[in-house]
Amino acid sequence: MSKEPEDSNEEKSLSHYIGLGVALGAGIGTALGSSLGVAFDFFPMSIGVGTAVGVSFGIIIGSVMHEQNKNENTSMPAVSINKFCPRSGKSVVGDSFTKYKGFIVGFCNPGCRDDFTNNIDERPNDSSYFDAIIKENGLDGSAS
Repeated sequence: MSKEPEDSNEEKSLSHYIGLGVALGAGIGTALGSSLGVAFDFFPMSIGVGTAVGVSFGIIIGSVMHEQNKNENTSMPAVSINKFCPRSGKSVVGDSFTKYKGFIVGFCNPGCRDDFTNNIDERPNDSSYFDAIIKENGLDGSAS
């Protein structure tokens, strides 16, 4: 069995994103302050106000970037090859996924999942159901 490749993107801390946001915001704020300074002919105060606005704006940008990155780093995709539990016919649920022949398969509850995982050779109906889905969708390499 081959090992799945590890994600090469290391998780970045909130301070990393706030730092990027502050730098970006400070640059925007300084440009804004400079523009206001030229317009009002009161350059030093405008840079200070613009930089403060820019830093605040940058912290917000940094926080949003961090939350977006956190939400994109999920360890297991929430998609199984089947939509319905092979036992009950109910919709599969995210806390009831397992692997079968390298594919993510789902059940309607963790009890069904655990029973299948622990007794896979004794559950031919479940295995046949998943095998049919694999074949019907050409996931086994055969043309459908």
